[in-house]
Amino acid sequence: MVDTNVARLEPSVQACEVEAQVLACLLLSDNHANYCFDRITPDHFQVEFHRVFFGNLAAANAEGKTITNQVIRDSLPEKTQDDAQYVNKIMDWAIEPNALPQLVDELSTEKVRLDVIDGATRIAHMLNSVGASETNVDGILSTVHQEMEKFASTKSERGGLKPLKGMLDEFLQSLNDESLLIDTGIRAVDQILFGLRPGNLCVLAGGTSMGKTAFAMSWAAHLIKQDTHVAYFGMEMSRVEAMQRFVSMGTGISITKLRKSSEMSEHEQQSAVDFAAKITDKRFYFNDTLFGGLATLARQLRRQKMRGQLDVAFVDHLGLIPMPNKSRSRYEGVTEITRQLKQLACDLNIPIVLLCQLNRNNSVRKDKYPILADLRDSGSIEQDADQVIMIHRSSKAAQNSGANEAVSDYDRMCPMEPGTEVADIFVHKNRHGPTAKAQAKWIADRALYANL
Repeated sequence: MVDTNVARLEPSVQACEVEAQVLACLLLSDNHANYCFDRITPDHFQVEFHRVFFGNLAAANAEGKTITNQVIRDSLPEKTQDDAQYVNKIMDWAIEPNALPQLVDELSTEKVRLDVIDGATRIAHMLNSVGASETNVDGILSTVHQEMEKFASTKSERGGLKPLKGMLDEFLQSLNDESLLIDTGIRAVDQILFGLRPGNLCVLAGGTSMGKTAFAMSWAAHLIKQDTHVAYFGMEMSRVEAMQRFVSMGTGISITKLRKSSEMSEHEQQSAVDFAAKITDKRFYFNDTLFGGLATLARQLRRQKMRGQLDVAFVDHLGLIPMPNKSRSRYEGVTEITRQLKQLACDLNIPIVLLCQLNRNNSVRKDKYPILADLRDSGSIEQDADQVIMIHRSSKAAQNSGANEAVSDYDRMCPMEPGTEVADIFVHKNRHGPTAKAQAKWIADRALYANL
C-alpha cells in the first residue's frame, strides 16, 4: 500500500488577507451572506481560526440567525479575550461589503489551485514510491484517474446547477434597480440598447479614424457625471491627452487650443483649470499601459471591484492587447481574448466595452456602411459580444476610400454648423433587444459625440 498523504502548502500572505476580508465583509453586512455560505465551506479557509470561526457563522446562518454581536461572540473558536481582539484585527481588513462575491470567487479559485497541487503531489509521490518491477499498471492508472476526477468535480461545483427558485431574488432586484443599467448618453442609441447590463460584453467598432475612442470617451464623460465608477484602459493616448478630451467636452474649448495654451484667452485658461480640478473628484480611473496583457487588466479590474470602485470598464482597443502566449495565430489570440473578457465581465458582474478596428472591406462597397462581417481577425468577436455598435461618418468613409464625400439625408435637410456632422450609429447586434440605426452629432474640434 502506497502512502499518498502529503503535507499541504503553508497559506500565502495574500490568501490569509482574502480570508480575513471575507470574514470582515460578513461581519459588516449580511447582504451577501447567503451567496457566501452557498458557495464556500470551512474547508476553503487555510488559517485554523478563520476556518472554525466561519464554520460557526455558517451553522448560525443555517439555523436562520442573522450575524449579530451575540452570534459573533458565540462563534469565536475559544470565546476568549484573545479571540475577540483577533476579530478586531480582522476588521482592519474590511473593504466594501459589496465586494464579498468577488472575494468568495477568489477563495474558491485558491481552493481549486491547492486541491490540484495536492492531487498532483500525491500522484507524483505515489509514482516515485512504485518499484521498477511494479506490474499493476491498471491500479496506478485507476488512482491517477480518481485524482483527476476530484479536480473536475471541484471545478464544476464552483458553478453548479441552480434551481429556478434560487434566481428569484436576482430577478426581482433587476426589476427594481435601473441603476444597474449603463446608458451611453446618446438618446437615440439608448432607445435601442435599453442600457448595458452587468456581465455584458459590448463591442464598439469602427473604421480608421471614425471616432471610436471619441465615442467611448464621450460615453465615459456622460457616466462620470452620474458618479459611475469607470475604469478606462486607453493604450493609444496618455493621461494628459485623456484629461484634455474631458476638459474640451466639458468647457467647449477646442482640443487644439488646450494643446497650444498660448492661443487660449485668460478666461479659457481659468475655465480649463477650474473644470479639470472639478472632475478630479470624479470616479474615473485611467491606465495607458497594458504590458502584462489580459492578466494585468483582469488583476487591476478585480482590485477595483474589491474596493467597490468599479461599475463599467472600457478597453481601447482589441488590437493593442498583447496576444496570449499560447496562441498560435492572430485568429486564435483574438478568440481567446474575447472569450476571457466575456468571462471577466460575468465574474465581476460589470459591463465591459471593447473597442475594435474594422477591416477595410467596406471601402470597396458602394454604400460604405459597416456590417458584422467587417470585424477584423475573428468571428468570435461577434459571437462573444452581447452588443455590437458600429460607428460611421460619411465624410471620413469617403476620405478613407478616396471617393467623393457623401451627404446624409439629415445633413441635406438640416444643415449642420461648420465642424459638425451627423454620424450613423449602427446597433448590429443586441442580444437582449432590437437592432437598428441611430444618429448622433459629431463635433470635430472637441472630439465629442452628442445628441442631435
